[in-house]
Amino acid sequence: MAMPGSSDVDPDSTESQSFEQIEQPLGVKVAVTLGGLGLIGLELWWFLGQRDPSD
Repeated sequence: MAMPGSSDVDPDSTESQSFEQIEQPLGVKVAVTLGGLGLIGLELWWFLGQRDPSD
């Protein structure tokens, strides 16, 4: 009787389970990083920069 979660796949065969690493160009890495930091800054400005009208 097979254990739950077990399969008939050979555990030594990693061809179908491994990921192929793709090196991204430096420009893409920089653009994504700056875009993310910009969005974080925009959120901080939006939530912390807003003033209550009653002040």
